[in-house]
Amino acid sequence: MVERLSVAQLLKSILAAFAVAVLVLLGAQVWNAWSVLAENQRAELVVAASRQIFTALIAQRTDRATTNRLWEAEGAPTEKNREYLKKLRDEEMPALAAGSVLLASVPFADKEALLPALRRSTDAMVALQGEFAAHVGEPKAQRRPAL
Repeated sequence: MVERLSVAQLLKSILAAFAVAVLVLLGAQVWNAWSVLAENQRAELVVAASRQIFTALIAQRTDRATTNRLWEAEGAPTEKNREYLKKLRDEEMPALAAGSVLLASVPFADKEALLPALRRSTDAMVALQGEFAAHVGEPKAQRRPAL
């Protein structure tokens, strides 16, 4: 059978076999690169969401202590205290909102329960901040205890 093949046909067959092998190897590399790209994009989303959430948490820690201190004080807060608290909340709340939006596009375990809980907690915190702003100027006896 080999005697019937011409040199040209044999070279074409070998070249075709090598071309198929190269295409298979390149296809495997493309598939691998595509998988790595998908993982890198997911990691980028996680990092972006984490950055926003940690920014919010850092400001929130100080906000919580300052809010409690000002709420428990006898008199109204000074303008300096109000500006300080406003600066904290201007960092905290946009970062928390941005982190919540980014988390919506990140797959994670129990997302269906945790993400709505985060949004409810954020809404409750906004309501409490509004109550604080509305009543902190009143005498301590007129304020709700343990805001």
